[in-house]
Amino acid sequence: MSDEPPCDKDTPRDENTTPEPDDALPSARKPRSAVGWSIRILLNLVVPLIMAFVIVWLYNYLLDTAPSASREQRTPKPRLAEFIVAKTGDHDLEIRAMGIVRPARLVELKSPVSGAISSVDSDRFQPGGVFRAGEVMLEIDERNFVIALEIRKQETIQAGMEFSVLQATLAQAQANLAQEEGRQVIARQEYELLGREISDKTQLTRLLREPQLAEAKAAVNAVKTRMEMATAAHLVAVQREAEAQLALDRTKVKAPFDATILERFAEVGDHATTSTRLATLCGTESAWIEVSIPSSTLLFVDLPDMSPRTGRVAATSPVAVSDDVMPFDAKIFHPSAWKAEEFRHARILRDLPSETVGGRQAQLLLDVLDPFALSEASREAKLPRVRLNAFVEVVIQGRTLDNVVKLPRKVLRESNTLWLATSNDLLTIKQVTPLRSSREDVFVAASELPAGSRVISSNLPTAVEGLLLRLREANTTATEAKGE
Repeated sequence: MSDEPPCDKDTPRDENTTPEPDDALPSARKPRSAVGWSIRILLNLVVPLIMAFVIVWLYNYLLDTAPSASREQRTPKPRLAEFIVAKTGDHDLEIRAMGIVRPARLVELKSPVSGAISSVDSDRFQPGGVFRAGEVMLEIDERNFVIALEIRKQETIQAGMEFSVLQATLAQAQANLAQEEGRQVIARQEYELLGREISDKTQLTRLLREPQLAEAKAAVNAVKTRMEMATAAHLVAVQREAEAQLALDRTKVKAPFDATILERFAEVGDHATTSTRLATLCGTESAWIEVSIPSSTLLFVDLPDMSPRTGRVAATSPVAVSDDVMPFDAKIFHPSAWKAEEFRHARILRDLPSETVGGRQAQLLLDVLDPFALSEASREAKLPRVRLNAFVEVVIQGRTLDNVVKLPRKVLRESNTLWLATSNDLLTIKQVTPLRSSREDVFVAASELPAGSRVISSNLPTAVEGLLLRLREANTTATEAKGE
């Protein structure tokens, strides 16, 4: 430890002062005055407040005297947008839908007679084979039918001979009757020449040859009865011969109409009965296409007039099967199987009486002539083949809308609104009621969208009323009027 006596921190220490001895310290300290303490406390409070005031004043002074930056007035930047010009006119509607190809004529070919199959057309009696109406497809063993026909022919000949014999017998009986009638006339004349009456009626009848006359008449009537029976027997024999001939003809199974084979169930050596399926045939003259469209779309389709008696189209069907000359109501496309430019023509047969169960859509039945392109005209035109059960695209020629604007479907926004550009290149939003809309086009009445209106076709991040636009005309414009 240091031997130096403690001293007060606040008392200044004189370095030249000689420290006093320890026994002199207690008596040397003097008590502090109250004034010193007050001044010290005042300085500790006032000085920080003065410094804080000066700092705040300097801060405000610097804020007030600092240079201020002026805010520039920002001008709105126009948004680039493309537009198309609305043009009014008359437009033919095209209604696009999907359809399924169905056979117009489909039959299960069965054997008309029973017997063993003796031969088939090996080149064509197979799936895909084509037969004209009346061509022989296969033959059933005809030997039993030939024998049966010969028997029926002999029966017919025998019945004819009996009829001829009875004709001669009748002629003889009629001749005998005529002779007997002549003899009766002579007997009556002789009786009158006698000049007397014979009271015995039996003797009188014998004298006048009445029994002989009655016998001759009875003989004629008997022969006539036999003639009637022979005539009926002859007719039965002729009918049985015709049935035997028909059965023999049926051993050659022929195509009932122009058809192609979908399935074959018989082969040479099979025993066929009248319930045996031989093949499944599909008609080649035409095919049906079942098309489903929204019920509201029927308003724009010209349906054919129907005959109230037959339920068929009143107009006669065209004879020619070429797509170049036949009238048509629709075009058929099959993008997955045909070239992009290939299509087939079809006509509307009728609208079906029921709607689809799932989608509640109306159904139309279309007809395609020569679907398999088998005719010479179809082959020369190189028409594509319409295959059964194919899912095809159908474009139906609808009615004509007068004085409307045709626009691309993409310009119709939510809630059936259009984005239009005003004369000042400002965006305005207009709600319209489309007359007809599809996946590609939308039709608006000219009363709602005047000609010359600029319709925005491009998308904008934010579409608000009054948005400034920088416009550029799009490559695709609204379709012009028909005939322009």
